[in-house]
Amino acid sequence: LDKKSPDSPEEVTTHLPPFFHIERIISLGIEWQLHTVVRRVTPANDPVVITIPLIKGESVITGGIKVENDKTVLSMSPGEQEKRWISTLEPTGEIILKADKSSEWVETWILDASPIWHCELSGIPLIHHQDNTGQWRPEWKPWPGESVTINISRPKAIPGKMVTVESVNLNHTSGKRTS
Repeated sequence: LDKKSPDSPEEVTTHLPPFFHIERIISLGIEWQLHTVVRRVTPANDPVVITIPLIKGESVITGGIKVENDKTVLSMSPGEQEKRWISTLEPTGEIILKADKSSEWVETWILDASPIWHCELSGIPLIHHQDNTGQWRPEWKPWPGESVTINISRPKAIPGKMVTVESVNLNHTSGKRTS
C-alpha cells in the first residue's frame, strides 16, 4: 500500500502486481502450429517484462518476439493489453502441456486437431469438449503444476477394396403424387 500523503490517511492506493492470462491454441493439421495470446488482466499502468516457457518442439515464427533459453521474453509498455505470436510445432507422437507454478499468470489450452490425426488425451479433465459451432475442440484451464498429455497418431487405412470415383450423374424424375 502506498500512501499519497502522511496528512491524509484515507487516501490510500493499492498497487497490484502484474497478472496475465495465456491462451495457447494447438492447431494440428498438415502443418502443426501454436497460436499464443498473452493478455494483461491487471491495469496496464506500468511497463512490464514477463518470461513464458515454450512448449517442447515450439519455434516462434512471429517477428519481434524475443526467445532466450526456450522461453519468450515479452515486454509490454504502459497501456499495452496483449501480445500475440505464432509458432510452429515439431510433429511428434506426444505433446505434453504443463502449467507453470508461477503466480504471475493462468493458462488456457485449446486443441484444434484435424481429422487426419487421432488424439488420445490424459491428465486433468476437460473444461469443454466442443466449441460454439459443435466442433470437437477440447479445452483445459489448468491449475499451477497440472499437466495434460496428448498422444497423437495418424489413423491407419482399413484393408479392403478401394474404388476411385471420377464422375457421377444423378437423374431424378418426380412421381405423379409429388407436389
